Amino acid sequence: MVQVQTYQGYFRNGQFMSPKAVRLPDNVEVFITVTGRKMPQDAIWANPSDNQEESYTLEQQTAIKFLNATEKINKEGFDPETLEAFERWDSGEFKLDFEERLP
Repeated sequence: MVQVQTYQGYFRNGQFMSPKAVRLPDNVEVFITVTGRKMPQDAIWANPSDNQEESYTLEQQTAIKFLNATEKINKEGFDPETLEAFERWDSGEFKLDFEERLP
């Protein structure tokens, strides 16, 4: 017999956000119900409070930090100093020279 499970959360930039870590199984039928209710700002789980974050694994905490940083970059863009560093990287100025590191 198939067991139906329900997870509460919301979608941000196409990613499912939930107050608890959720692993959705692959290749199973799912139904998504959109209630239309806006999430109050204090219920936005992508920025967990300190005590919520403790319940996440280190990998989940790292992923949350990465997603938050990516969202900030998407909203604000890169500062001129960072863009210049990327251009210098692309030009090859920062190529690694491993021979230099050998004793």
